[in-house]
Amino acid sequence: MPSPELIHAPNLVRLRWLVHGFSTRTGGFSTVYAPAEVPADTPADVPADAPQDGPQTADSQKRIANEHAHRGSDRVPRPISAWAGSPPQVAPQGPEKPSDLNLGFTDHDRPATVRRNREAFLTSLGATRPATLSATRGKPSQPWPLITLRQVHSDLIHTIDRKTAKQFAESATATRKSPRLVGDGLITNVPGIVLAVQAADCLPIILVDPKHHAIGVFHAGWRGTLKRIAAKGAGRMMAAYGTRFNDLRVVIGPGIGSCCYNVGEEVQEKFESQFPWAGQVIQEVEDEEGLHHKYPMLFLNQRAPGHAPMITKLMLNLAEANRLQLLDLGVNPSDIYVVPNCTSCNPSRFFSHRAAFGRTGRLMGAVALRP
Repeated sequence: MPSPELIHAPNLVRLRWLVHGFSTRTGGFSTVYAPAEVPADTPADVPADAPQDGPQTADSQKRIANEHAHRGSDRVPRPISAWAGSPPQVAPQGPEKPSDLNLGFTDHDRPATVRRNREAFLTSLGATRPATLSATRGKPSQPWPLITLRQVHSDLIHTIDRKTAKQFAESATATRKSPRLVGDGLITNVPGIVLAVQAADCLPIILVDPKHHAIGVFHAGWRGTLKRIAAKGAGRMMAAYGTRFNDLRVVIGPGIGSCCYNVGEEVQEKFESQFPWAGQVIQEVEDEEGLHHKYPMLFLNQRAPGHAPMITKLMLNLAEANRLQLLDLGVNPSDIYVVPNCTSCNPSRFFSHRAAFGRTGRLMGAVALRP
């Protein structure tokens, strides 16, 4: 069985009654998300992203995805991956190809493969228990119940008790159409239940209350961040379990960084209307990767050199926005750990919706209390 690579947070690893982790794309069974490559026969004097009889390159797809991000959406259109309409280029499938740990029931991957990936993930996480041979047909252990969501970029948060867990735990035959709670946050104080959210640029965020042994996990894109999903999750934990904000330990998992996450003016306006520190998390920078730099002849005008208006873009620091929200609640700065990885900059290690222009798998952030 492949060995998944997981990321663990230093502020949680010493809590022996807790299991947690963030997946990467390494160590699974999926073979449908190989990155596109530049065609070998691309002429040296023709830009790789120019129209031709072949798929767009990963770089051009990323650039166009960032251009669409100016509209302020958590989603971008799927690429016109070939100007002639052929499907995105993927590497040949076979036993020699490294396999991915896709943990989402996407349109491209087989449900049976995703279930195998999830079992491998939970095993590596340590979320398994010994099982009788008769119950599992010889398997040495079986995963704890897994609760996921149909995520909708909301501030909907569900409290998971034993009854709810029994109703919505993933089955051995789970598919994309299996019944799931709708929302973007889960909290519980019940041991032996894995709470998880999926992401592919958005942030998976884990909250842990060491005093009351309560946990929560949340999915935060820009919409969820604007709706204060993590901060509201902390409030729900306070109401349900008596959590005090200054006791919380927080981990903000891998997601798209401010280096890659450009948004539109409407997103900037929404953040400025909600948060006094919006200027700290949305920065205006010169668009050095734009077309006017690559092809300056397209933008000739009658102004003297150096006097043309500078083309800029707005870059959102999603992790910092969530960190500042939790600091406003009273969470101690030293108790918040931010995983220092940009998913869009590292498509070989992480799934990224923007870097892959929509055709990608899903990462998972998960947390559970040991029974």
